[in-house]
Amino acid sequence: NATRPKQQQDEQDEQVEEFKGKTILVDLANITGNMEDFDGKQWLEMRVNARQTLGWHIAWTHDRDKDSDNPVALVQFADSSTVLLLRTHKTRHWLPTVVAKALQADSCRKVCVNFDNMERKKMENTFNFMPASVDELADLAKRKGLEDKSLRGLAERFGHKVRKDQ
Repeated sequence: NATRPKQQQDEQDEQVEEFKGKTILVDLANITGNMEDFDGKQWLEMRVNARQTLGWHIAWTHDRDKDSDNPVALVQFADSSTVLLLRTHKTRHWLPTVVAKALQADSCRKVCVNFDNMERKKMENTFNFMPASVDELADLAKRKGLEDKSLRGLAERFGHKVRKDQ
């Protein structure tokens, strides 16, 4: 090990797990007709109808100054086996009915890393509603009595390494 270059040693020491489940990427601009049919629709409906918890996250292009308000460009849902990525960058304020219902369903808990004022503002300004039953991961960890409430800390507690590219 001492003969390996430091960068190689660091990369091996920092090996992270890779999601091996199903990843579904949908550009909502490509959905046509009244059926609002897209890959992942049945998976999302099943999770909501079964009242199962979903991981949830939104992302947008960085607002460069205080006067800019870029809309949500990506909505993500996930469970242990599937990740559904919905690109909203072209459709802007429109979501398929099943997605809006999933977000507004009190019976379907959405767990996210962060849902602060900025995320709330983005949801309201982009889609004109607030999601229901949203729990922040740190709040769940606190209720369970866990000291490290960060995503990385919680993952490591359960034997996983995560890397978040900046």
